[in-house]
Amino acid sequence: MRDVNGQPEQPDTSVARVANALERISRLLRTTVIVAAVVLLATALGEVVMIVFAAVLVAVLLRGAAARVGGLAGIGTGWALLIVILVLLGLVGGLGWWFGPDLAHQATELQNSMSRQLAALRTQLQETDWGRSLLQRLPFGLGTEDGAGNSGTNVGSVLPRVAGMLAGALWSVLGLIGTVGVILVAALYMAAAPAQYVHGLAHLLPKKQRQITRRVMDRVGHGLWGWLVGQFIDMFVVGVLCGVGLWLLGMPLVFILAVIAAAMNFVPYIGAIAGAVPAVLIALSMSGQEALYVALLYLGVQTFEGNVTAPLIQQRTIDLPPALAIVAQTALGLIFGLFGVILATPITAAAIAAIQQFTDEDPDY
Repeated sequence: MRDVNGQPEQPDTSVARVANALERISRLLRTTVIVAAVVLLATALGEVVMIVFAAVLVAVLLRGAAARVGGLAGIGTGWALLIVILVLLGLVGGLGWWFGPDLAHQATELQNSMSRQLAALRTQLQETDWGRSLLQRLPFGLGTEDGAGNSGTNVGSVLPRVAGMLAGALWSVLGLIGTVGVILVAALYMAAAPAQYVHGLAHLLPKKQRQITRRVMDRVGHGLWGWLVGQFIDMFVVGVLCGVGLWLLGMPLVFILAVIAAAMNFVPYIGAIAGAVPAVLIALSMSGQEALYVALLYLGVQTFEGNVTAPLIQQRTIDLPPALAIVAQTALGLIFGLFGVILATPITAAAIAAIQQFTDEDPDY
């Protein structure tokens, strides 16, 4: 087309800009609806979503280890996965054989020591008015002897409640064992044939979005593998430093306290505080000065971990901003409970990896 002067007409750039803006708005609305649907589904299913994600974490760990063993040994990933599983079973069995009895003995001693220390703390609180008021508001077993502020013990009311607590604890243990079993079995199937589940999930989406979905899931898998390896290294360093420090301070039950510190460090920030509580309580039974030394030890270990170990590890893994990790723990803890607090950091790491993949493929970002 030519204008009245015989010159070619220029395309209406304003119309093109409007069309482009409408397309962006449409994509934003679709993304918002999808994210809202996923959040609502996850909230409705609750613990099921957490169990599935925990199985994915274990599967990523097994598959990543198998891929690297297979590459080093020059064998298929399937055979390498079998080797990894056998090595892990042998390692767990060997550790249980050598350290299991000592660990169980120290765990029993830790429980008894913490019970005595809590009883002493309760006795001290009963000597003050505000302490008695506080104890009356605590759950049964933590407050006064009969749970109602009375000095006597009502055997007729205590025994049924104790029986109910024991039954609830038994069912909780059985439920935990069942949950762990489901996670392990599902993780083994996922690790053995991950492509089957990736392709199945991708085929739930429109055809033009399947390729990018596979790339995003691959990026998430690599990100979670790096985060898990870094986290286990971090846990090992924290456990060794706490164990050596407690041994130098002459603390009892060093092994179990170091194991607790290492395990709790899987949950950043909150776990570090929870891991220090048993050691500080036991140190309080020795002296206030010992408790201060133990608290300073844990503070020093966490300072070293946060400023030296963690930055070195995060250079090769996903860098999680501390504020984002704490907000994620709080939000997912409110939604999913304890499961949400434990898995908040890897969920955040997976989300960051997915966002990084999307932004890498968006030329307008």
